Order: sequence, then structure tokens, then C-alpha cells
Amino acid sequence: SIILPTDIAGKQVKWKKNDDPHGPMLAVFGVIIMIAVTVGQKEDKKKKKKARMKELSIDYPDILSKLSLYIGAGFSVKKSFENIAAIYNKDILEKRRTRTAGYEGICELVRRIEDGAGEMEAYRYFAVKMDHKDYRKLVLLLTQNIKKGSRDLIDRLNEEETNAFEERKARAKIAGEEASTKLLLPMMGLLGVVMLVLIVPALMNMNI
Repeated sequence: SIILPTDIAGKQVKWKKNDDPHGPMLAVFGVIIMIAVTVGQKEDKKKKKKARMKELSIDYPDILSKLSLYIGAGFSVKKSFENIAAIYNKDILEKRRTRTAGYEGICELVRRIEDGAGEMEAYRYFAVKMDHKDYRKLVLLLTQNIKKGSRDLIDRLNEEETNAFEERKARAKIAGEEASTKLLLPMMGLLGVVMLVLIVPALMNMNI
């Protein structure tokens, strides 16, 4: 400890602790950074989920089409999924396509069945894992086929395929309209620049 003088050269001296003014400021900045990081992580998760849902929607009509084709040719549902997964994996190895969420889900479904899971259990897990209304609808059709031995599975799959492609067209149309709307603002800006280039020289000549 240090004893500080109470007076210097006959003049009274008062002492006080010199607190660091940067401490509270750093604490506030730390809190702000933590909030920003948390919000950023949530937004990143939302973007990834949205991108995954978009992939699932794009894959769904193609998966339905192939499934209908194989089942119509006499393959069982299980064997049809195995063929779809095999062709997909071959295309990935030969770099003819990139990995997408829908087909990756089919591959995981096939692996679960190969590991000994029952078809009903595997299909239900598949519906939960995909977390998408279209795939839940597909699983419902397949489980009904297993339970009740539905003879019109092909017809129902073809109907679902037609609806899926129509929804895909509608989504593509909406995406095109949104892209056109986003391009409108830059086009208006370019129009403003062109107008300035044309009008300013004319005004300058009039002043002369």
C-alpha cells in the first residue's frame, strides 16, 4: 500500500481513483458484437434452409417421374429407389451432376433399408428427415400402398407427378417476375443517367 500526502507545499490535495473509461465502452461493443453474430447466424440458417427447400422442390418432380417409370416397368418401390440412388451416385462420380437435397435423401433412405430398417420405418424417417410437404405426401402414398395394397399406385403417382410439374412451372414463373422486379430499379437508374446526358448539354447550350 502507498500513503499519499494530504498536502503539497501547503496546499491541500484530494485524491481519487482514475477509473479506465474504456472498460464500459468495450463491454457495450462486446454485447453489440455478440448480438450481431447471433443474428447473422440465424439469418445464415434461414438462407440455408430456404436453399434446401428450393432444391427439394426442384428434385421432387424428377424423383416422381423416375419412380413412376420403374414401378410401371414392374419394379418394387424398394428396388425403384435403389435404382434411382444408384444412377444418381454414378452421375456424381462421373461428375455429370452436383449433389442435391432430394436425391441425397433418397440415398439415405436406401442405406437405411440396406442396414436392416423396415420399409415402413424407413419411409416414415424419410418424411421426417426431408421436412417437406411434397415428400410427406409421397410417403403417405407409399405407406398406404404397403398397408392396403393399393392397386392404383401408378395412377396416383402419375397424378402427383403432373401436379408437381405444374407447381414447378408456377414457381418458375413467380421467380421470373421477381427477377424482373429487381431489375426494374437499376434500369430506372440507367434511364435517369441517359436523361441527364441528353438534357444537361441542351440546357448548357440554351444558357449560352
